Amino acid sequence: GGGGNRGGRLDRGKARDRSARRRGGLEVMYKPRVKGHNAPLLDKSEYDAAKPEFSSSWKLWHSVFFLVGGWSFVFGTWVLLFYPDWDGRLYYSALWYTIGSAGFLCLDTQESITYTQESKWVRLNIMCSWWGSVLYLVGSVGFFPSVYGWSDQIGIQGFIQGSFIIGLSELWKVHRIGSDGEGFSMNRLFGSWDKWTATFVEMGPCTGAWCFFIGTFMYWHSPVGDNYLHVLYFWLVGSFMFSLGGVICTW
Repeated sequence: GGGGNRGGRLDRGKARDRSARRRGGLEVMYKPRVKGHNAPLLDKSEYDAAKPEFSSSWKLWHSVFFLVGGWSFVFGTWVLLFYPDWDGRLYYSALWYTIGSAGFLCLDTQESITYTQESKWVRLNIMCSWWGSVLYLVGSVGFFPSVYGWSDQIGIQGFIQGSFIIGLSELWKVHRIGSDGEGFSMNRLFGSWDKWTATFVEMGPCTGAWCFFIGTFMYWHSPVGDNYLHVLYFWLVGSFMFSLGGVICTW
């Protein structure tokens, strides 16, 4: 009799558990993946260790490209700000920016050739960042003295337009972090440790891009005197924000 009661209680417990799963949050596990423009940026529902983005080598190179991009921008701005009397500052600043832009382009290329099976919206988001990095690379080359002497607009427009595209692309990524496929919520940006990390990884480049957009627009208006100093401050803050994204991503 006692054994039968325990069995009956167990059966009733299982039934209640199944009912709770149907009513509760566990049913989310069985929802189909969202493929729209607000598809979540963090979706581990189809984790597969065989996929390249989950491999150690992929993560290593992803971090290397990110860090090279951010810190090269810091060095490039540092040369202009703290060595104003050095004859080689313009050349080596442009060189550091070119290395950094190449790092960002490699990062975005790595993502673009990896996430080929995602929705068209996710791929478009990735390609926006890729095009922004291409413009950064063109803009960096445009600031070499020999190129700048031929036309100053290559460097200026490369950074203004590249920053605008990257800034919008990163805002879109932040929106996707805060989305669950049914809408956006600020609470979702910090709903888990993964989302905390992802939010700051994307907000770093987002803030960095808008700092470069403002700074370069100011430079286009007047690249001399106190205005130029303010430009360099915007670029330095932007460079550190790019670097912060790389550091958090690596960590």
